[in-house]
Amino acid sequence: MQGQALAAIAAAIVSLATLPAAASTATASMTNFHVELIDLDPNDGITPSLTFQNLQGGSFIAAESGVPGHVLTDTHQGGAPLGAGSSASTRGAASALASFAGDPRGQGASALASASLDARGLYGASTVQLGDGAIYAPFTLSADTRLVITADARASALSTFADPQTDTWASVFLKLTDASGMGSVSTDTASAEQFAMIGGTPSATVDDHRMSITFENLTGGDLGGIFFGSIDAYAADLAPVPEPGTLPLALAGLALLGWRLRRVR
Repeated sequence: MQGQALAAIAAAIVSLATLPAAASTATASMTNFHVELIDLDPNDGITPSLTFQNLQGGSFIAAESGVPGHVLTDTHQGGAPLGAGSSASTRGAASALASFAGDPRGQGASALASASLDARGLYGASTVQLGDGAIYAPFTLSADTRLVITADARASALSTFADPQTDTWASVFLKLTDASGMGSVSTDTASAEQFAMIGGTPSATVDDHRMSITFENLTGGDLGGIFFGSIDAYAADLAPVPEPGTLPLALAGLALLGWRLRRVR
Protein backbone atom coordinates (compact mmCIF):
# COMPACT_ATOMS: atom_id res chain seq x y z
CA MET A 1 0.00 0.00 0.00
CA GLN A 2 2.79 2.36 0.99
CA GLY A 3 4.67 1.46 -2.18
CA GLN A 4 1.63 2.39 -4.25
CA ALA A 5 1.33 5.69 -2.38
CA LEU A 6 4.98 6.48 -3.03
CA ALA A 7 4.54 5.66 -6.70
CA ALA A 8 1.51 7.95 -6.89
CA ILE A 9 3.46 10.75 -5.21
CA ALA A 10 6.36 10.30 -7.57
CA ALA A 11 4.01 10.43 -10.55
CA ALA A 12 2.42 13.63 -9.18
CA ILE A 13 5.82 15.24 -8.76
CA VAL A 14 6.77 14.36 -12.33
CA SER A 15 3.43 15.65 -13.58
CA LEU A 16 3.84 18.99 -11.82
CA ALA A 17 7.42 19.39 -12.99
CA THR A 18 6.51 18.74 -16.61
CA LEU A 19 3.41 20.91 -16.98
CA PRO A 20 3.22 22.13 -20.59
CA ALA A 21 4.34 25.72 -21.03
CA ALA A 22 1.43 28.09 -21.60
CA ALA A 23 1.80 30.55 -24.43
CA SER A 24 -0.23 32.76 -26.73
CA THR A 25 0.64 33.90 -30.25
CA ALA A 26 -1.34 36.14 -32.61
CA THR A 27 -0.22 36.99 -36.13
CA ALA A 28 -1.89 39.09 -38.84
CA SER A 29 -0.19 39.45 -42.19
CA MET A 30 -0.91 40.92 -45.59
CA THR A 31 1.22 40.17 -48.66
CA ASN A 32 0.91 41.06 -52.35
CA PHE A 33 -0.89 44.23 -51.29
CA HIS A 34 -1.72 46.19 -54.44
CA VAL A 35 -3.52 49.45 -55.18
CA GLU A 36 -4.65 49.50 -58.82
CA LEU A 37 -6.43 52.12 -60.92
CA ILE A 38 -8.54 51.10 -63.91
CA ASP A 39 -9.53 53.65 -66.56
CA LEU A 40 -13.23 53.18 -67.27
CA ASP A 41 -13.19 55.63 -70.20
CA PRO A 42 -9.83 55.53 -72.04
CA ASN A 43 -11.11 58.06 -74.58
CA ASP A 44 -11.86 60.92 -72.19
CA GLY A 45 -8.26 62.13 -72.07
CA ILE A 46 -8.12 61.92 -68.25
CA THR A 47 -5.22 60.05 -66.69
CA PRO A 48 -6.40 57.90 -63.74
CA SER A 49 -5.15 59.33 -60.45
CA LEU A 50 -5.52 58.70 -56.73
CA THR A 51 -4.52 61.33 -54.15
CA PHE A 52 -4.56 60.75 -50.38
CA GLN A 53 -4.85 63.57 -47.88
CA ASN A 54 -1.92 63.73 -45.47
CA LEU A 55 -2.94 65.81 -42.47
CA GLN A 56 -2.00 63.68 -39.45
CA GLY A 57 1.42 62.21 -40.22
CA GLY A 58 0.63 59.22 -42.40
CA SER A 59 0.50 55.56 -41.43
CA PHE A 60 0.53 54.72 -37.72
CA ILE A 61 2.66 51.69 -36.84
CA ALA A 62 3.05 50.70 -33.19
CA ALA A 63 3.95 47.81 -30.87
CA GLU A 64 3.70 47.52 -27.10
CA SER A 65 4.19 44.76 -24.54
CA GLY A 66 4.51 44.14 -20.82
CA VAL A 67 2.06 44.48 -17.94
CA PRO A 68 -1.28 46.28 -18.41
CA GLY A 69 -1.33 50.04 -18.14
CA HIS A 70 2.00 51.18 -19.55
CA VAL A 71 2.32 53.39 -22.59
CA LEU A 72 3.45 52.50 -26.10
CA THR A 73 7.10 51.46 -26.06
CA ASP A 74 7.72 52.24 -29.72
CA THR A 75 5.83 53.91 -32.55
CA HIS A 76 6.60 54.95 -36.08
CA GLN A 77 4.72 57.38 -38.28
CA GLY A 78 4.96 56.71 -42.00
CA GLY A 79 5.51 59.84 -44.06
CA ALA A 80 2.15 59.49 -45.82
CA PRO A 81 -0.89 57.20 -45.87
CA LEU A 82 0.37 53.73 -46.87
CA GLY A 83 3.81 54.86 -45.63
CA ALA A 84 6.41 52.23 -44.65
CA GLY A 85 7.83 51.75 -41.17
CA SER A 86 8.29 49.29 -38.32
CA SER A 87 7.96 49.04 -34.55
CA ALA A 88 9.03 46.39 -32.02
CA SER A 89 8.61 45.91 -28.28
CA THR A 90 9.85 43.25 -25.84
CA ARG A 91 9.16 43.26 -22.12
CA GLY A 92 10.21 40.06 -20.39
CA ALA A 93 8.08 37.19 -21.66
CA ALA A 94 5.89 39.41 -23.86
CA SER A 95 6.74 40.82 -27.26
CA ALA A 96 5.12 42.54 -30.26
CA LEU A 97 6.11 43.54 -33.77
CA ALA A 98 4.48 45.73 -36.43
CA SER A 99 5.80 46.58 -39.90
CA PHE A 100 4.80 47.78 -43.35
CA ALA A 101 7.13 47.72 -46.34
CA GLY A 102 7.06 47.94 -50.11
CA ASP A 103 5.15 49.92 -52.73
CA PRO A 104 1.45 49.03 -53.10
CA ARG A 105 1.28 50.93 -56.43
CA GLY A 106 4.35 49.14 -57.80
CA GLN A 107 5.70 45.70 -57.02
CA GLY A 108 3.39 45.31 -54.04
CA ALA A 109 3.66 45.77 -50.30
CA SER A 110 3.42 43.66 -47.16
CA ALA A 111 2.30 44.24 -43.60
CA LEU A 112 2.79 42.25 -40.40
CA ALA A 113 1.43 42.53 -36.88
CA SER A 114 2.33 39.95 -34.24
CA ALA A 115 2.09 39.54 -30.48
CA SER A 116 3.18 36.74 -28.16
CA LEU A 117 3.69 35.88 -24.50
CA ASP A 118 4.56 32.86 -22.38
CA ALA A 119 3.80 34.11 -18.87
CA ARG A 120 0.64 35.11 -17.02
CA GLY A 121 -0.28 38.69 -16.26
CA LEU A 122 1.27 40.08 -19.45
CA TYR A 123 0.17 41.24 -22.87
CA GLY A 124 1.49 42.13 -26.31
CA ALA A 125 -0.24 44.30 -28.92
CA SER A 126 0.68 45.62 -32.35
CA THR A 127 -1.03 47.57 -35.11
CA VAL A 128 -0.41 48.81 -38.63
CA GLN A 129 -2.95 51.50 -39.50
CA LEU A 130 -2.53 52.52 -43.12
CA GLY A 131 -4.63 55.67 -42.99
CA ASP A 132 -3.64 59.22 -42.16
CA GLY A 133 -2.52 59.02 -38.54
CA ALA A 134 -5.39 56.68 -37.78
CA ILE A 135 -7.32 53.82 -39.31
CA TYR A 136 -8.81 55.91 -42.16
CA ALA A 137 -7.52 58.14 -44.97
CA PRO A 138 -9.59 60.47 -47.18
CA PHE A 139 -8.72 60.35 -50.87
CA THR A 140 -9.68 61.85 -54.21
CA LEU A 141 -10.23 59.62 -57.24
CA SER A 142 -10.19 60.89 -60.81
CA ALA A 143 -13.24 60.78 -63.12
CA ASP A 144 -14.33 57.47 -64.67
CA THR A 145 -11.84 55.47 -62.63
CA ARG A 146 -12.13 52.26 -60.64
CA LEU A 147 -9.96 51.80 -57.55
CA VAL A 148 -9.16 48.17 -56.73
CA ILE A 149 -7.23 47.09 -53.62
CA THR A 150 -6.17 43.46 -53.25
CA ALA A 151 -4.02 41.45 -50.84
CA ASP A 152 -3.33 37.94 -49.59
CA ALA A 153 -4.36 38.08 -45.93
CA ARG A 154 -3.81 35.66 -43.07
CA ALA A 155 -4.89 35.87 -39.44
CA SER A 156 -3.82 33.25 -36.91
CA ALA A 157 -4.42 32.89 -33.16
CA LEU A 158 -3.18 30.17 -30.80
CA SER A 159 -3.34 30.04 -27.00
CA THR A 160 -2.49 27.22 -24.60
CA PHE A 161 -3.42 29.15 -21.46
CA ALA A 162 -6.24 27.55 -19.44
CA ASP A 163 -7.02 30.89 -17.83
CA PRO A 164 -10.51 32.30 -18.62
CA GLN A 165 -9.02 35.81 -18.77
CA THR A 166 -6.89 34.91 -21.79
CA ASP A 167 -7.69 36.55 -25.13
CA THR A 168 -5.69 36.11 -28.33
CA TRP A 169 -6.78 37.58 -31.66
CA ALA A 170 -5.54 38.83 -35.01
CA SER A 171 -7.24 40.63 -37.88
CA VAL A 172 -6.76 42.27 -41.27
CA PHE A 173 -9.43 44.80 -42.22
CA LEU A 174 -9.83 46.78 -45.45
CA LYS A 175 -12.68 49.12 -46.43
CA LEU A 176 -13.55 51.66 -49.13
CA THR A 177 -16.51 54.02 -48.99
CA ASP A 178 -17.57 57.46 -50.23
CA ALA A 179 -16.54 60.73 -48.60
CA SER A 180 -19.61 60.79 -46.36
CA GLY A 181 -18.90 57.33 -45.01
CA MET A 182 -22.58 56.53 -45.53
CA GLY A 183 -22.71 55.49 -49.18
CA SER A 184 -21.57 52.42 -51.07
CA VAL A 185 -19.22 50.30 -48.97
CA SER A 186 -16.74 47.61 -50.00
CA THR A 187 -15.09 45.68 -47.15
CA ASP A 188 -13.12 42.51 -46.54
CA THR A 189 -11.81 40.99 -43.31
CA ALA A 190 -9.59 38.12 -42.18
CA SER A 191 -9.84 37.39 -38.45
CA ALA A 192 -9.00 34.74 -35.86
CA GLU A 193 -9.51 34.58 -32.08
CA GLN A 194 -9.00 32.15 -29.21
CA PHE A 195 -9.85 32.37 -25.54
CA ALA A 196 -8.87 29.97 -22.75
CA MET A 197 -7.91 26.43 -23.71
CA ILE A 198 -10.07 23.99 -21.76
CA GLY A 199 -8.88 20.46 -22.43
CA GLY A 200 -8.05 18.94 -25.80
CA THR A 201 -5.07 19.46 -28.02
CA PRO A 202 -4.46 23.10 -28.92
CA SER A 203 -4.57 24.04 -32.59
CA ALA A 204 -4.43 27.47 -34.17
CA THR A 205 -7.52 29.30 -35.44
CA VAL A 206 -6.69 30.53 -38.95
CA ASP A 207 -8.39 32.69 -41.58
CA ASP A 208 -6.44 32.76 -44.84
CA HIS A 209 -7.86 34.19 -48.07
CA ARG A 210 -7.44 36.65 -50.94
CA MET A 211 -8.95 40.05 -50.11
CA SER A 212 -10.40 42.46 -52.65
CA ILE A 213 -12.26 45.79 -52.29
CA THR A 214 -13.32 48.32 -54.95
CA PHE A 215 -14.49 51.90 -55.32
CA GLU A 216 -15.77 53.48 -58.56
CA ASN A 217 -16.04 57.07 -59.72
CA LEU A 218 -18.57 57.04 -62.54
CA THR A 219 -18.88 60.83 -62.68
CA GLY A 220 -17.18 63.30 -65.01
CA GLY A 221 -15.19 64.95 -62.21
CA ASP A 222 -13.09 64.09 -59.18
CA LEU A 223 -14.82 62.17 -56.38
CA GLY A 224 -13.90 61.89 -52.70
CA GLY A 225 -13.72 58.66 -50.77
CA ILE A 226 -12.37 57.11 -47.57
CA PHE A 227 -9.95 54.20 -47.20
CA PHE A 228 -9.71 52.12 -44.02
CA GLY A 229 -6.82 49.71 -43.50
CA SER A 230 -5.78 48.03 -40.25
CA ILE A 231 -3.62 44.99 -39.44
CA ASP A 232 -3.73 44.07 -35.74
CA ALA A 233 -2.55 41.42 -33.28
CA TYR A 234 -3.22 41.04 -29.56
CA ALA A 235 -2.24 38.39 -27.01
CA ALA A 236 -2.95 38.71 -23.30
CA ASP A 237 -3.35 36.75 -20.11
CA LEU A 238 -4.35 39.32 -17.52
CA ALA A 239 -5.14 37.02 -14.58
CA PRO A 240 -3.30 37.60 -11.29
CA VAL A 241 0.15 36.07 -11.44
CA PRO A 242 0.66 33.13 -8.99
CA GLU A 243 3.06 33.62 -6.11
CA PRO A 244 6.60 32.80 -7.27
CA GLY A 245 6.95 29.96 -4.74
CA THR A 246 3.73 28.14 -5.62
CA LEU A 247 5.17 25.25 -7.66
CA PRO A 248 8.28 24.71 -5.49
CA LEU A 249 6.09 24.64 -2.38
CA ALA A 250 3.78 22.06 -3.97
CA LEU A 251 6.74 19.88 -4.89
CA ALA A 252 8.22 20.27 -1.42
CA GLY A 253 4.91 19.27 0.17
CA LEU A 254 4.67 16.10 -1.91
CA ALA A 255 8.29 15.24 -1.14
CA LEU A 256 7.67 15.70 2.58
CA LEU A 257 4.64 13.42 2.43
CA GLY A 258 6.73 10.75 0.69
CA TRP A 259 9.46 11.07 3.32
CA ARG A 260 6.91 10.57 6.12
CA LEU A 261 5.50 7.45 4.43
CA ARG A 262 8.99 6.02 4.20
CA ARG A 263 9.53 6.75 7.94
CA VAL A 264 6.32 4.88 8.77
CA ARG A 265 7.36 1.92 6.60
